[in-house]
Amino acid sequence: MIQGLKVILSLSGCSIKAISAVEQKIKFVNRTERSGRVCRKLWLLRHNLSMAISCVKCGRQYDVTLFQFGRTINCACGERVGFEHKINLSKDEETKFFADVNVARVVRWLRAIGIDTTWEDAISDEDLVRRAIEENRFVLTLDKKLTEEWRVDNVLLLQSENSLEQFQEIVEHFKIKKPKEFFTRCLVCNTFLRNATALEIAAGAPQRVRENEQVFHFCSNCAKLYWQGSHTRRMQEAIEKAFNSIHK
Repeated sequence: MIQGLKVILSLSGCSIKAISAVEQKIKFVNRTERSGRVCRKLWLLRHNLSMAISCVKCGRQYDVTLFQFGRTINCACGERVGFEHKINLSKDEETKFFADVNVARVVRWLRAIGIDTTWEDAISDEDLVRRAIEENRFVLTLDKKLTEEWRVDNVLLLQSENSLEQFQEIVEHFKIKKPKEFFTRCLVCNTFLRNATALEIAAGAPQRVRENEQVFHFCSNCAKLYWQGSHTRRMQEAIEKAFNSIHK
């Protein structure tokens, strides 16, 4: 399969039919480092068949492999060289996010309304953009440099440094609707919650909470128990207020 990709990449003016055939084969490859290399080759095939990118100012040419996943570089003439990578989402695909470390506090707010949102500490911009593209996620960031060095259409540059205001920016930009149910995901690890068992409630909730609360949820991944406490109610009230302010 890899050899076949090399042959295709060596051609100029590959047909859509040929590209589709390669995509079908990749579906059967496991998500290992090997499949990662295959996906990168396909990315090159989709975006530039001439294997070279020219500077619009001076005409100097650069190997297309320098621009994977929307990376840009400074040309010797001072011009920024690159081309935009576009994320391909189906119409019914859910909106998912990958938060940069500088906006990590907004993650809890998004998970609270059931949106698949992840983040990692100490991740490089390159890995952040690559992972987001491979997982069909939108990047959330305050880093203007990232938007200058990477030409991708799946990055939202937030304006506020306040996490709740960032939440409002995201909801408004992506036209996110208020969910019918809140707190369906773990705020810590992003896993969907399930109803807690009697044993889990007995082990994780204080007696006064067990006596006053009827509904408990449990995260099977990080073993965190949830109930409708005062903190949860305040958080939900803030979310309701944010949605109301946007949809006035």
